[in-house]
Amino acid sequence: MDRLSIDPDLLDTVAQGLGVSAEDLASVWQSFRERIAPQAAEGAGGDEIGGIIGEIHNVIVEIFDESVNSVIEEFSEAGADVQEWATGHRDADENIRAIFEQLSGELGV
Repeated sequence: MDRLSIDPDLLDTVAQGLGVSAEDLASVWQSFRERIAPQAAEGAGGDEIGGIIGEIHNVIVEIFDESVNSVIEEFSEAGADVQEWATGHRDADENIRAIFEQLSGELGV
């Protein structure tokens, strides 16, 4: 069996990357919504059919907004989880080091 190696610094990097990805996605989505909203209103027109098309558009955007926001939240939560893992591994490594130092001192090694 291969040796298991966990790199808390790499976990930190991954956690930060997930957080940045969530922020980037939120920014891109917000920018897209700001650009598309006026165009959608103009494109639907002012008649009865246009009103129905506008409402359909709004429903679709709302559903997609919920999906995108869910992905943003999941990325953020995953980043926090990975950060917690990194901290946990770092703490465990420190505790193990302290135990071995104590044992070495007691054994006179």
